Amino acid sequence: MAAPSFPNYVPSKRDFKQGSFPTRQYKGLSGAVCYVTFGNKASGYELRLEYAAINTATTEEIMQHYMNTQGGVDDFGVPDNIWQGLGSGIRDLMQKPDGIRWSYGEAPQVESVLRDRQNVRVTLIGNLIAK
Repeated sequence: MAAPSFPNYVPSKRDFKQGSFPTRQYKGLSGAVCYVTFGNKASGYELRLEYAAINTATTEEIMQHYMNTQGGVDDFGVPDNIWQGLGSGIRDLMQKPDGIRWSYGEAPQVESVLRDRQNVRVTLIGNLIAK
């Protein structure tokens, strides 16, 4: 079930791991290897976002979004602001293919750094969702 999009804030830092294609390796008795691909779209993307010294209201919004998705059960889209600051070519590669939906890989991590300021780290997993 789709949830509302991830909160619309520009991260201080992002780490991205491209997805992989559904491929299986088979090894024959002779040692020869054969690869079989079962699809033409990658899945299993990973996006780690870090928000530095954000205020409590923003932290609460991110944490509430996690709760609203039942801890990662419901999938959601990510707003364009997530990709802000990247060149258009790399941004296009990160957003492809169409149909990727995101869910939480783990609960948000919150570190209190100052009064009313927190560092928040979020890990999202992007997969193709069957319709």
